[in-house]
Amino acid sequence: MERRIETADPRANQRLFLAMALSLAIYGGWVWWRGPPPKPPEPTPVPAEAQVAAAPAPVEAVPPRPAAPLRELPFSACALSGQWSSEGPALRDLTLESVDAPYVVTPLWSWVLGLVTGNGLSPWVAYGGDTGPARLLSPEALGLIAGAGDGATLPRYEVLESGPTTAAFRTLTDDGIEIVERVTSGGDPCVLTAEVTWRNTTAQPYAGSAWLGLYDRRTIPSGGWFSGAPTGQLPKALVDGSLVEPALSDLDVPVSEEGPVDWFALTGATFGLFVLPSDPAAGALRFARRGDISPEGTAQVGATWHRDAGIAAGDQFRTSFRVYGGLLDKGALASVHPTLPDVVNFGWMAALATPMLLALEWIHGWVGNWGVAIIVLTVAIKILLFPLITSGMKSSMKMAALQPKLQEIRNTYKDNPEEMNRRTMALFAEGGANPLGGCLPLLLQIPVFASLYGVLLISADLYHGEFLYLRDLSAPDPFGFLPVATIALMWGQQQITPMTGIDPAQAQILKLMPFLFGLFFFTAPSGLGVYMLVNIGLSILQQWWIKRQFPQPTPASAPA
Repeated sequence: MERRIETADPRANQRLFLAMALSLAIYGGWVWWRGPPPKPPEPTPVPAEAQVAAAPAPVEAVPPRPAAPLRELPFSACALSGQWSSEGPALRDLTLESVDAPYVVTPLWSWVLGLVTGNGLSPWVAYGGDTGPARLLSPEALGLIAGAGDGATLPRYEVLESGPTTAAFRTLTDDGIEIVERVTSGGDPCVLTAEVTWRNTTAQPYAGSAWLGLYDRRTIPSGGWFSGAPTGQLPKALVDGSLVEPALSDLDVPVSEEGPVDWFALTGATFGLFVLPSDPAAGALRFARRGDISPEGTAQVGATWHRDAGIAAGDQFRTSFRVYGGLLDKGALASVHPTLPDVVNFGWMAALATPMLLALEWIHGWVGNWGVAIIVLTVAIKILLFPLITSGMKSSMKMAALQPKLQEIRNTYKDNPEEMNRRTMALFAEGGANPLGGCLPLLLQIPVFASLYGVLLISADLYHGEFLYLRDLSAPDPFGFLPVATIALMWGQQQITPMTGIDPAQAQILKLMPFLFGLFFFTAPSGLGVYMLVNIGLSILQQWWIKRQFPQPTPASAPA
């Protein structure tokens, strides 16, 4: 069978082409009727300033806080009166309401010098008038300041509470540490209590330190001898059972002390302000200064208690400090804490100065006047040392009798030292003389003098103690009577004291000693001048009596 292949119908293809043409014609007519599509509007150019302003502001880690206003608040508690500054917060201008301030002592020679130089035209007043209450902290002090971190700048605190005897402050540092310090008073004896809380308000642990500091100014005046002593308090502390008293030169860089901190303080010769941590082992201590310590410069010197253990996120650390201010009276200090009397430190003189102070206090309780007590103590010391001093003076007299023969031996045997020494010792044995015996009186009086000087300079007992024309035995004699009389008596004693076996050049130097030594008493406590004047007077009387009782020995002959 033949297979047939059919082809497409030509008319069908024509219809297909006709439909396509008709569709294109309809679409073209629709496009022509609509017209061209509208162009999109061109964007309007935006100024650069507007673009910056429109940029989204960065999100700060800590919301901005308005700075707390600086406020000054009065404070009065526990016989203390002062001012709080909300910057720090700092306790300043702190005074002892029941204790008079030191007199403004103007020595006569300083006033005369001022007249000569044209700097002292006002009438001379030996002791300044009403000086008001004693000052523990200056108006520029930084007392009980608290913070976190390096402490380079003091935070500004807001005042939470302010009353006549209480104060409370709060701040938030840039590290997110909220600090609250609250100070109250009470107890017997009355003390201030500073409770401080450091709270970490962030979600991250805080690795810095929490600290509390005590600083005050220290000024060194220029002008040398007549300008007066440096003013201001000095830092001290009892750390790990040892008293620490850094020198100003040691504070060029901070000085760290490790160990339990029983207390730290700012003290002078008579008063002190003490801070006692409730937990001595909770932190360490660092001595430092702020500012210049050069002449005419004012620096803040003091100590900072710090804890460097850090604070966990959301956690807090709280501790408290007791604060006591007053005279450096051992009884009053011991009533606050058993270790506070250690601040009255006599150093290497303690073994002799401590019983001497006790004896002076006992005598004062008997006679009722510190000047008379010093005189009685001087006489008692002279009586105790009388046998030894008498023996030394007699030895000096014997040495004076041997001088001609000693000089003869030196001249004869100057080329034979061994023979000269043998004959010299034989002469001493024959004459019953001891070449060192004459030094004994001086050697015995040096520690007594040094110890009494420490007692009168450090002890607060003689503060404002009156005697005759003197109104303060702890201050220099502004009239100069005591130092001038001391120089005169020392010179007189030297004239009647034989200078046996002394080189002529050394003898000339010794003749200047009364004047050089006497200058010291122009600035020393007048109580020490009373002791020295009485002591030299008694020595002259003793020397006169010994010469009457024991006539000068006749010169001995040189042994063969």
